[in-house]
Amino acid sequence: MCREAPSVMKAEHYGVPFSRKRSRPTGARPLTTCPPAHALRPISASQHQLLHRALCPRLDHARRRVRGCHCSEHQRRHLRRFRSHKTVLATGGYGRTYFSCTSTHPCSGDGNAMVVRAGLPLQDLKFVQFHPTGIYGAGPQKVNILTSHRQLCLADILVLGSRGEGGYLLKSEGKRFMER
Repeated sequence: MCREAPSVMKAEHYGVPFSRKRSRPTGARPLTTCPPAHALRPISASQHQLLHRALCPRLDHARRRVRGCHCSEHQRRHLRRFRSHKTVLATGGYGRTYFSCTSTHPCSGDGNAMVVRAGLPLQDLKFVQFHPTGIYGAGPQKVNILTSHRQLCLADILVLGSRGEGGYLLKSEGKRFMER
């Protein structure tokens, strides 16, 4: 573990799930025994930079298929190839294509664009999460408070703080909205 500590810390920063406890109550696997597919699973909006550096799908344009992916280990300058007959591209969201959204800024839809350019169908585009207590037009004012998954923006902190202090939502007529 000591020898792998820098890699573990970097992976944790990117959001790779692992547990420091031997029992692994979160269901996470030890990083050193984790298959590549599981190690890459948590790539999401908060790992946008990792997406661009780590994954490049192997596209078969003639057959309109994805045939696996290439993974690059930048520190070692090593490229690994993973072949598969079926590939799921789970590239994160596209919430930031909307003007006001609580998604992190890297949720720009780049993965969706990559799929469309390959001539492949998109799926489940209806699943965009809008936080009901988001602040319209708050913008990307970043502050240096890091959570385990992403850097919070000022609007997020205001929202989390107000909810933590017992704040609740009201409709325009003054009735409560979203009881829980």
